[in-house]
Amino acid sequence: MFRRVLALLLPLVACVPSAEPPADAGFDAGVPLDSGARDAGVRDAGEVRDAGEVRDAGVRDAGTADAGPSFCATAAQECMRASDCEPDIGAPTNCNTCVDYNRALCAAATCDRPPVLDVDDVYSIVVTIEGDVGRVESFGGFAVAERTAGDRLLTCDDVYSGEFELTNPCFNVLDSRTYPISQKGDTFNVSFSRFAGGQRTLFVLYGHDSRGAGGTRLGVSCTEVDVADPSEMGPYMVSGENMRRL
Repeated sequence: MFRRVLALLLPLVACVPSAEPPADAGFDAGVPLDSGARDAGVRDAGEVRDAGEVRDAGVRDAGTADAGPSFCATAAQECMRASDCEPDIGAPTNCNTCVDYNRALCAAATCDRPPVLDVDDVYSIVVTIEGDVGRVESFGGFAVAERTAGDRLLTCDDVYSGEFELTNPCFNVLDSRTYPISQKGDTFNVSFSRFAGGQRTLFVLYGHDSRGAGGTRLGVSCTEVDVADPSEMGPYMVSGENMRRL
């Protein structure tokens, strides 16, 4: 089944231009066609597809709607934010709107230090910009853990509904990047690597009208992926959600 899916996916990717890598990234932002990229799959009714088993973090019963779940821990425990677990990693200097990120997580007020993905375990999100978004000059790209410091899980619905803000200290930002766009077209792949793996992750892409993820945000794309543990089995190619107008 996997081979049939990959056979259908690769011809599509053949015409996908890749965003240029950011100066601080240290890896190729586009995955070449002959790299043996795997279809990592997108969250679909809770199904994990081809990206490997997800770490059992014990978070599915962390809170219920009736209990008034919150993104933030309600009382000081082991941690209130990721920086309580490990020092933050500074945002890239070539990105105007990027934020500090961390490889440790504060999840349900408890520190967690998942293993960092191997250098080969690159996740490339293929995203198409919808026609009414406008001219996008660069992306701001962020990998954000589904788990938060509180008892509420983060979803793409929260991103699209406006309940998501990168500066919220209760969110676990795992990677923070910018990608300039120099190619023509409306479909690009944006790559992430060396972030904390083994969990459901939101890949949030903002389209900006200026270089370095600066100026006005024109559009947003959010894709939920069950990221594998480090395996050196990548790279993984993911069909991301279209970038819609903000």
